[in-house]
Amino acid sequence: MPYDQNKIVAANRLQEASGRDSFTPARYRQFYRHFPVPAKTVLDAGCNTGRGGAVLKTCNPAIELAGIDCVPERIAVLDKSVYDRILCGLSTQIPVPDGSFDVVVAGEFIEHVPPLQWRLPWRNVFGSCGSRAVGC
Repeated sequence: MPYDQNKIVAANRLQEASGRDSFTPARYRQFYRHFPVPAKTVLDAGCNTGRGGAVLKTCNPAIELAGIDCVPERIAVLDKSVYDRILCGLSTQIPVPDGSFDVVVAGEFIEHVPPLQWRLPWRNVFGSCGSRAVGC
C-alpha cells in the first residue's frame, strides 16, 4: 500500500518529545554496546536533531556516522562535526549503495514508519561486518 510522504513528514514533524527527553543519551550508549566489532559505518535512522548521534560519536569518534530523517528542519540543524553524511528522506527509501553500513541504529523510530515497510530497505544497506539493526 503506498503512503503519502507529505503526511508521513507532517506526522513526524509533530513528534517533539525525543528532541528533549531525558533518556536518549543512555539509550544510545546502550545501543553502542550492541555494535558488532569492528563496526565502522553507522546509519542513524530517524536521527531527529542528532542527540543520539552525538552520543555514538562520544562512544567511538572513529565511526563514520550517517543520519537520515524525513523532516528537513531537523536535518538542517545536524552537527556536521558529528555526522559524516546527512540524508533527508524516508528510511524506506535510503539513497545509498548496497552494503553501505555495518549498523543501523533506530531509536524511538519504528512507530513512525508505515506498517510492513520498516525492514525492507535495511537488508540491502548492511555491509559485511556482522551487521545488525539496534533500536526500540
